[in-house]
Amino acid sequence: MSICTYDYANLNNDAYKLKHSAYAAIIDHTAVCQGYALLLYRMLLECGVECRLISGLADNGTQIGNHAWNIVKLGDQWYNVDVTWDDARQDKGMSARPYFLKCETNFDTDHFRDNEFNTAAFHEAYPMAEADYIHDGSGDFDLALATADLTLLLRHVAQISAIDAPEVW
Repeated sequence: MSICTYDYANLNNDAYKLKHSAYAAIIDHTAVCQGYALLLYRMLLECGVECRLISGLADNGTQIGNHAWNIVKLGDQWYNVDVTWDDARQDKGMSARPYFLKCETNFDTDHFRDNEFNTAAFHEAYPMAEADYIHDGSGDFDLALATADLTLLLRHVAQISAIDAPEVW
């Protein structure tokens, strides 16, 4: 079970802005994709891992809609991560993480970046990996983000935040 669930109750409530925040994801345990992505962004930056928030469109098989996800830097390259869609899969009992540390080729079949994240200048500043990230157990572990480690980190931060919630994210 995840520490956050997708906020279907407020999905179409435009007046409820909190659903887009990292605060809602970690304190209220419910958010939309932007809240999930912002929480991952904040947590990874706190851990010293470079991360960016990416916006665009996604095709979930039944409709195409606005979506947010992250890119994460490991070594000299960047990888796509969609914690929202992977979390939804986990909630359905699926263990595979098809949206965790993915290269462009294996990610852009159903995720489409906004134009500002699809320019030559952007790709020069954030060179995307040509293959999915697979940690083989060797090398500098600080560069490896295993799904299990990220889950433990999220649970740890959620417990701390429940006791001492930050005033500003």
